[in-house]
Amino acid sequence: MVEPSTFSRPDEKKKFVRDKFSAISGRYDLLNSLLSLQIDRYWRWKTTRLLRQFPTGPVLDLCAGTLPLSLELTRQARERRVLAVDFCEDMLKNGKKALPSDNRKDRIFPV
Repeated sequence: MVEPSTFSRPDEKKKFVRDKFSAISGRYDLLNSLLSLQIDRYWRWKTTRLLRQFPTGPVLDLCAGTLPLSLELTRQARERRVLAVDFCEDMLKNGKKALPSDNRKDRIFPV
């Protein structure tokens, strides 16, 4: 295993991290739930509850990963649009594969 402190340039570390997320992108949601003891579900629930006070307007989902928060936001607010941003393209690709066939796929914009 490569120690992060051994990188001579910042872009090497970024590539290392991106490659690690790419490698687990197909299993990320399962791993996240298991390793966090499902706390990830709680914080998504809490986030969507907090955003209810702002029922309209777009939301920026930073570090969107496989889009679980984006999906939950658009499920709870039928007109909500979400700009989903992540530095790992493979995470977003896996999230796009899981988008439902309803109109939510037209309201989530992965970048």
